[in-house]
Amino acid sequence: MPQFRDSDICTVDYYTGRVISIGGLPWPPIRKAPMRAHIVVCSVIAVLLFVFVGLAQAKIVGFVQDRNGLINFHDEPGLCKAQALRAEFVGSDGTTVVGCWLPIPGGISVVFLDGDFFRLPASAIKPATAL
Repeated sequence: MPQFRDSDICTVDYYTGRVISIGGLPWPPIRKAPMRAHIVVCSVIAVLLFVFVGLAQAKIVGFVQDRNGLINFHDEPGLCKAQALRAEFVGSDGTTVVGCWLPIPGGISVVFLDGDFFRLPASAIKPATAL
């Protein structure tokens, strides 16, 4: 295969039009992987991501219950900012309202997206038990 040195930087094969070397180093042609390989790799990554997300579930660390419903206190922030963690009110009629809770001296402070705000003493909070 005839090769011609165009300059001190690049050597080109004029019959195929391919660069043979750049700066004296071999320059192999770049071969793209078939599209099927990309789909398989992306599918495997997506499956692994769903498995890991499914395993990383938030835990309920405590709750308060009365005749109106139940407030669950989670150990992850959810949509809450700073150091606040996710709270969730589940009404006796099945309605849910998301909120945030933050430990304060002597208890916790809870605020919900519907505007309700509570300060609960630590004695009112029951620890969650694993099933």
